[in-house]
Amino acid sequence: MTDPTPLPSPETRRSLLEDALINLSHELRTPLAAIKGYTTSVIRHERRLIRAERQEMLREIVHACTRMETLIDHTLHAAQLLQGDITLHCEPIIIVAWTRQAIYTYATEGLSTTEFTVDAEETDLVVWGDAGWLARALAQLLDNAARYAPAGSAATVTIRRVAEQVEWSITDQGIGIRAEDVPLLFTPFYRVERQMTRETSGLGLGLALCQRIIDLHGGAISVTSTSGVGSRFCFTLPLLGHDEKD
Repeated sequence: MTDPTPLPSPETRRSLLEDALINLSHELRTPLAAIKGYTTSVIRHERRLIRAERQEMLREIVHACTRMETLIDHTLHAAQLLQGDITLHCEPIIIVAWTRQAIYTYATEGLSTTEFTVDAEETDLVVWGDAGWLARALAQLLDNAARYAPAGSAATVTIRRVAEQVEWSITDQGIGIRAEDVPLLFTPFYRVERQMTRETSGLGLGLALCQRIIDLHGGAISVTSTSGVGSRFCFTLPLLGHDEKD
């Protein structure tokens, strides 16, 4: 199990929550403004718009709706996880094939230009887990690697057996994390205060949710990072046959 994240002071928690509410408002306003703007244009200029222009505006509306839907889903998932209000539906997962599929799914959403590669010596390793919740955790780590890295950069997902566990490590070429920020990375609503992170979206819940999901599967998550060089997030899960199934 992951060591408990140290709790910040009440004042810090209150500040984090206030920042999260401000970020949530901003995150919702941005796609809402796009929906309103494109819809107004379609209505006002319906007769002047050619079909291609109308189709492009409709695609932007759908994209904005999807962004809002994703944000709301993530917020609901956060509430479920942090309150312990979820039921895992576990099954055997062939992890290399599952990881490749998760990366493909993430890539097809078109939210990043980062190229992910999978490095795995053993392809038949199996864990016991909820594929859906674990996919959310992995997608968050992929997004984290892509979000703070230069456009078009590469990141590697390494999978290996470590004793009776499987270890995933996601190594990026991003901006890295200062040593003083690392202990609070898995705190709900915590966001690293940097110009580059302020320019990215998010509520500061992603890594906290990753930790919770992995905890529920009997695993652990950790991070090593060098500011200005990049980060390496690792998580482990018990191999099937070496941990009791519920």
